[in-house]
Amino acid sequence: FSSNLSNAIFDNAQLFTAALQDSNLSGIIAINADFTSTNLRRTNLTNVTMTGANLSHAALDGAFEFDGDWSNVIWFATICPDGSVQDSSCF
Repeated sequence: FSSNLSNAIFDNAQLFTAALQDSNLSGIIAINADFTSTNLRRTNLTNVTMTGANLSHAALDGAFEFDGDWSNVIWFATICPDGSVQDSSCF
């Protein structure tokens, strides 16, 4: 992995346009965090809490172990793990 950020807390964090590709984000808590246009390609998203996160224009293609709490996430032109682009949800 590029970065090991497992179990980090990003509550209300401003992570827009961050380059987090190939990172281990397992177990992160990112309540109301802004991931707008963030590169999350090929990241480990095991057991994450992304409640209320903004994933508009974020790239999640190739992300794996895509589970956890994804309630109230903002999806708009988001590239999902399967490569599709969604405006409502990647699930």
